[in-house]
Amino acid sequence: KDNSIIDQLDELQAMGVTSAKIEGRLKRPEYVASAVRACYEKRENGYISAEAAERLKNVFSRTGFTNGYYMGKTGKDMFGFRKKENVISATEGLFKEIRNSCREELSRVPLTGKFSVNIGEVPKFCISDGINSVIIEGETRAEPAVRLSLTAEKAEAQLAKTGGTPFYFENIQVYVQEGTSIPLSMLNKLRRTALAELEKKRSRVHDYHFTMPELSFAPTRQFILEKRAEVKLLECDGLDGYSLVFVPIDISDEEIKKLRERNIRIGISIPRGLFGREDKIIARLEELKQKGITDVLCQNLAAVYFCKQLGIKLHGGEFLNFTNTYSLMWAEEYGFEDALVSIELTDSRINRMGGKLKRGVVSYGYIPLMLTRNCPMKSDGISCSTCKKQGKITDRKGIDFALVCDGVCVEVLNSVVLDINSKLKNGFSVCFNMEKFYVENSVENVKNSAERCSYRNMKNPDQMQKTHSTNGMYFRGVK
Repeated sequence: KDNSIIDQLDELQAMGVTSAKIEGRLKRPEYVASAVRACYEKRENGYISAEAAERLKNVFSRTGFTNGYYMGKTGKDMFGFRKKENVISATEGLFKEIRNSCREELSRVPLTGKFSVNIGEVPKFCISDGINSVIIEGETRAEPAVRLSLTAEKAEAQLAKTGGTPFYFENIQVYVQEGTSIPLSMLNKLRRTALAELEKKRSRVHDYHFTMPELSFAPTRQFILEKRAEVKLLECDGLDGYSLVFVPIDISDEEIKKLRERNIRIGISIPRGLFGREDKIIARLEELKQKGITDVLCQNLAAVYFCKQLGIKLHGGEFLNFTNTYSLMWAEEYGFEDALVSIELTDSRINRMGGKLKRGVVSYGYIPLMLTRNCPMKSDGISCSTCKKQGKITDRKGIDFALVCDGVCVEVLNSVVLDINSKLKNGFSVCFNMEKFYVENSVENVKNSAERCSYRNMKNPDQMQKTHSTNGMYFRGVK
């Protein structure tokens, strides 16, 4: 379900939160308008009207909304799907109603005004939002009244009409000399001109200047000298061919011993999602450091920070999103040993990167599409005790997506394996490639990966393994 903590906005404000982001990506404008209206009403009035709440629910929902993460109540109730009643509630009539309701701006900016006019002088109207001020003068002089004089009440009523603008008047001081006459059209023009000029001042673009540091962006040519792996399950065969293998942080001492007996150099992979387990992870890293394990793969900045404090060798993961030379130079300065570049970069962009830091690419694996704290398996009522950390979800086309759980967070893996191993030698200016092995099944393991490469190199295409794979973003980029 879509997350909604509109009802808790006052609690957040009391905590010191001063800004709330409203997500509207890939949603209709009417959805955004309804969400903004509900948030606005909660902030201004302390509650959401029944009309605004009903509009938001009807314009789009998956059987309602959820505040499960905020309330700390994850589980089945957080999941929903589009039912028939959710679809038919979003009618064109509803969309039209919403468009009409937000056609004019909400008047939210308070103003003060001062108007004065004397016989024989041009009228003057000054307005201010407390920071910006505007003074507008009429085009003609006021004349003595022949029949009807302009009253202060009538002038104030005309000048206070701010409909269709973001402004409203808290106070207008009006002085009109007795017996003065000016056309109401002049008052209206004074008001429109003053409000337009004030809006221009408020929307002024600030001309900030800064100087970029002079850094060398000359591409650094690198050549693949080693192959690494990250494994989630340790019952993998074929790990002997890797120069460095990253294993889960909960690896047992017995498993460490077995890998070392095979002369496999191991490092530790820090979970992407920490969520309050930092102290436990730090304590475990200190234990592993005492056992001589000093290489760590970091996928978020918190892990980077505390691993550096522990004096452990930093290896940057692909989810740190190193996308340019500046980021690689920062990593080099911070003390990284090397870094995997973002999996969203094209080969040409990777090859244009500069800096001295050794860089690598993810060349094989089922790439995670999503990281979530609430396991999708719970939507079917399956608990952690029964899924055995080997769950999957199936989309409406019958395609399976494997789930990898570390006890706190779950990663949803792509249904198609990334495999660019055959394209590495001549296409990428990197020092190493990383292969990822996340799931334990017949489709993916280290041995099968080696077989895929050998089949691909055979001249007879009939002998190639018929397993679909993808090049990811490396040759087409993000569109």
